[in-house]
Order: sequence, then C-alpha cells, then structure tokens
Amino acid sequence: MFQEMLDQLRQIAVLETQYQEEETKEMEHEKVFVEGIRHLNFIYIKEEFCHWYDKRDSLSLLKTLYKDLLLPHMLDKASSTKDLVEFLIESNHLTSKDFTLFFDTINATGEFELVRKIQEEVVTFPNVEEISVSKFSHHRCMLVEFGNNLTEKNVESIRDLVNDAPTSYGDKWDLINDLENRQIISEGKMQLFIEKLGILKLGEPEEVLTKYQPGPSKLFRSSMYYIFAQSKLVVILQQCKKLNSPGL
Repeated sequence: MFQEMLDQLRQIAVLETQYQEEETKEMEHEKVFVEGIRHLNFIYIKEEFCHWYDKRDSLSLLKTLYKDLLLPHMLDKASSTKDLVEFLIESNHLTSKDFTLFFDTINATGEFELVRKIQEEVVTFPNVEEISVSKFSHHRCMLVEFGNNLTEKNVESIRDLVNDAPTSYGDKWDLINDLENRQIISEGKMQLFIEKLGILKLGEPEEVLTKYQPGPSKLFRSSMYYIFAQSKLVVILQQCKKLNSPGL
C-alpha cells in the first residue's frame, strides 16, 4: 500500500515536471514571437522615419538635434538620416526594445503627421505628443525650435552681427553649429546672445529663445515682492505722519 502511494506521487511529480517544461517552452515560443513582431515593427518604423526626414531634407536639422548623442566624426560622416539612425543604434541610443528616441525626435521637430503614418501599420505606436521628451536637453530642443523659425533673411542678419569678416553658411543649421562651436551660444549662457538679437528685432526666433530662458527664482521673486511691499509701507507711513502733523 505504501509503495503504491509512493509510485503515484512519483508519477504526479513526473507529470508536473513535464507540464512545467511544456509551459516554459510555450512561454519561450511566445517571447520569440513577441520579439519577432517588435523587431519587424522596429524595422518598419526605422524605414518610415528615415524616408520621412530625408524627403524633407532634414539631415542638418537632425545633426543639430543629435549633437549631444553622437561623436563629431559620426555627425560629419552621416550623409543621410539612415546613417544617423545606424550610428544611434551603434551607440545604444536606439534599440528594437526602446523606441524613445523616435518619439522624442518627432516631438522636438513637430513632425506629428509621421505618427499618423506609422500608426497605419503599427497600431501600438503611441501619440508622442502625450510623451515628455527625455533624450534631449531643454537647450537642445530650444535650438531646434529656434532654427525652425529662422528665415533666410534672419540668417543673413545674424551672420553679419556675429562675424567681422564676410562669412557664408550652407543653411541655418550650419549657422547654429558655428555659433555653438564658437561658444556664442551655449547652455546656461544665452542671455548675451539674446540681448544682441534684440538689435535685429527678429520677432518670433527671438521670442523662442526668450521663452526657454528661466525666469527669476522663487526666492528672488519673494525678495522683490518684500522690497516692493516695504517701499509701499514707507510711503503710507509718511503720508499718515503728514496727516497727523500739527497745523494740518
């Protein structure tokens, strides 16, 4: 009797082991399937992304956007959006498991129609407008928006403002790249450049730079309010003193 029970327990253990092995295989197959779908989606998104930006001659814009992510020789060597994307993959900034850089690029450049295009084939592709940019700095996004608002006339005006000798630029992104290389514009040190631009009265491009600049700190605002309140109080006290003075 005891032996029979022992044999039954062994059979149950064997069956449970087989079940677990089969379940593990199914999970592995499912994982492989999901990974395959994700990889196919990545390939499709990458192709659509590259085609979209190349069609709009956005290589210089993207080089400005990716300047903090890629080495200078990579940026110089890239002759297409696909080259940039391959360098980003090589540098582990972009993978089939993490599409964030695609989302952030679309957000920073405002190419939201590309989202609708991709969603026709990849329904799980999110509405990137609802996602906060995380791969690019505040400063980098500002430069891209600034560049997108520059006209040819603006570029000529800024060129003449910052150069003593005659200088030519291939496009507005070439100008921005030169300003960065010469440290005329840099993160946290934009105020002097903005003040210079005030001479040109560029309008919208200048407004872009201004809106990205941090306002007075909370402590500074509180101090200014305190000084203002104190000055008003002094005026009120002086007026009261006059009213209470003899002979009035």
